[in-house]
Amino acid sequence: MINPSIFHNRCKKQQKATVVYLSRTVAHFYWSLALILGLSSCTLPGGNQKIPQVKLTVRNTLQIQRKNVPIVISLNELQRVAPDFSFDAYLVVSGQPPTEIDSQVDDTNYDGKKDELVFLVDLEPQETKEVSIRYSPDNPMSVTIGFTKRTRAGIFPELNGFAALESEFAAYLLKHNGSIQPYGKSGKLLFSVEPHFQSYLDDPFSISAELLKTFEDNGAPLSQNTTIEIQKPSTRWLIADQTNKQTYFVRKEGGRLNIYKAEGLSLDRLVYQTTAPSDANGEFMKPLIPVEGAIGCGGFALWDKTNRKLIEPLDTTDYVRVLADGPVRSVVQRLIPDWQLKNGTIQFTSTFSVYAGNRWIEHRINVQGLTSEYLIATGIPNLGAGAVKNKVDGWLSTWSEQNTGIGMGMIFPADAVESFQDLTPQDSETSVLVALMRPSERGEVAYRFLSAWSADLEGIQTKEEFEAYIQNALTQMHTPPVIQFLPQTEKEN
Repeated sequence: MINPSIFHNRCKKQQKATVVYLSRTVAHFYWSLALILGLSSCTLPGGNQKIPQVKLTVRNTLQIQRKNVPIVISLNELQRVAPDFSFDAYLVVSGQPPTEIDSQVDDTNYDGKKDELVFLVDLEPQETKEVSIRYSPDNPMSVTIGFTKRTRAGIFPELNGFAALESEFAAYLLKHNGSIQPYGKSGKLLFSVEPHFQSYLDDPFSISAELLKTFEDNGAPLSQNTTIEIQKPSTRWLIADQTNKQTYFVRKEGGRLNIYKAEGLSLDRLVYQTTAPSDANGEFMKPLIPVEGAIGCGGFALWDKTNRKLIEPLDTTDYVRVLADGPVRSVVQRLIPDWQLKNGTIQFTSTFSVYAGNRWIEHRINVQGLTSEYLIATGIPNLGAGAVKNKVDGWLSTWSEQNTGIGMGMIFPADAVESFQDLTPQDSETSVLVALMRPSERGEVAYRFLSAWSADLEGIQTKEEFEAYIQNALTQMHTPPVIQFLPQTEKEN
């Protein structure tokens, strides 16, 4: 929120400012916020200012808590409710008093115009949350407020792939042959305490003075705006400092409580780790499967039904673009305009999206010209005897106890799957659980894939925990929150 004294001081200096002068100062966060809220005069928040806004509700119909749920709304949807809506200056808020929600707008069709809004919400079981999207319909310039960056996408030639994406929990390298290499992230151990410290963690509704002092004594001061979440009773806790935008994980290990600092986004450091493997600090991002072979975790190829073999997207002309590299979503798209097959040419578009607070990747495929001789092949490595193939509900799962525990899974439209195959691609020692899918009449198919490493900070430790995680993700994917637009009104702030 805007500090009143700062706002008053700025108002005295800015009352006669011109639009030209404003354009030189909009980079400042507070002035940008004032613009977005429609405060064209120097009236403080709480004054009688009317702010255009689109109001909606987001309803969780499930009996489970949902965190970091992506809500995606197109510009067309917003303009059907408010014809003058514009992304030039906007802010997403919720609650009383209104609190900003991390959000971003993206150009998803690469035409140079922002066309889609995405933000994240947390929902309690069966909660209905009201959200307002405030905007300025005739702002003289585009204003964007920066939020803490929690996703990343980029092109990194040093990693020997065409692109990479990550959230706080996982990273994925997209390979030229269609394979995807997942990486597990480890956190930084800050300090360790005796077991009696647990009493300060088991009350998530208060932050004790002893806990604050312990963190400060160890060089990690916490703000008063800090919350505690019990991830697993008597075993794992999450401490989130909202003011300092920092997350800590507490894990009971070897009779002590270890406090880890979340490293956040790490792709740049992965590049350094790859190019300087002798670094004394050692690995902090671990490749979870061998780099050789096709498919990998959630990758793709074509399946030649006649010859019963995979066709990788090699020896093709392709184009790669980063559609979004934002605080809550990052998107990479690969286009193959003329993939030559034995009976003609197809056009293939592959779009990967990662969302903050989530470890899964959404993969959307659009293929034109594909005949019935071919299917879309995707899957996950077969890591051991505990692999699960569920065609009825549409998911795959595999878990290995090696390397302290690794899990990989997929969620896909069950009605699109024609069959499963267990394959061992050339140049690979790892077999792959492959789902062979038919694209829709429009040439589309979409699925999600994810990986987990028991050494990462979210700490999925067992095969049972991982399968429960997939079941939860499957339930949420098949039952998205219900979004309802409310009659448009102007709110007096």
